[in-house]
Formats: sequence, C-alpha cells, structure tokens
Amino acid sequence: MFSLLICGFVGFLSISVVNADFTEDSEVPEDSEYGSAVLTNPLGDDKNSDPNILIGKIINQALGVVGSIGLVLFVYAGFTWMLAAGNAEKISKAKDIIIWTTLGMLVIFSAYAMVRFVLDVTAGG
Repeated sequence: MFSLLICGFVGFLSISVVNADFTEDSEVPEDSEYGSAVLTNPLGDDKNSDPNILIGKIINQALGVVGSIGLVLFVYAGFTWMLAAGNAEKISKAKDIIIWTTLGMLVIFSAYAMVRFVLDVTAGG
C-alpha cells in the first residue's frame, strides 16, 4: 500500500516538471563588463516568476496530493469494511481508517483556509 502511494506521488511530481527548451540556435547573452554569460531566469520574466505565485502553485499541488491520498484511504477502508464478512476487528479497523482520514483532512484543509484568510486580509488591507 505504501509503495503504491509513493509511486503515485512520484508520478504526480513527474508530470509537474518544467521542461527546458534547448536549441542549438539559441544565443547566450554576453555581459560586456566581465565577458561572462548572463544567467536568465528559468521561470521566465512574467508574473509566474513571482515567488508568492510559485509557492501558491506548490501548495495547491500538495493539497491535490493530500486529497488523492485521502480518497485512496476512503476506498481502502470501504473495501476493508465490505470484505470483513462480519469480522468485528476488520470492521473496527475500517471505521478507524474512515474517522482518522476524515479528521486529518479536516485539519489540513481548515488550516489551509485559515492561512489563506489571514493572508488575504493582511495583503488586502
């Protein structure tokens, strides 16, 4: 189960990787004073290079991963409950998984909502 979650997480992150465009025709700008190459911003010069926006995108992707893990845990608990065949221990295990997954997701998403509210109020005022 744990290895499946790790594989899913790695797969999710590999989709989010930024691809660089390397062409042979591109010219490297020269710094006239020192004669060395000038480094350009790999994120671009538009508003997407703002650290606040970049951190916001990372947080949104992390919340997507947390939501996916929560969904997998709910499905796992459902299968555990359905396949319990009246076994009280398995039913109790499934109920515990559902309860703790719900509480964990409530804590994570309410913390996100509170932080977002505080940042919106302080940035807007």
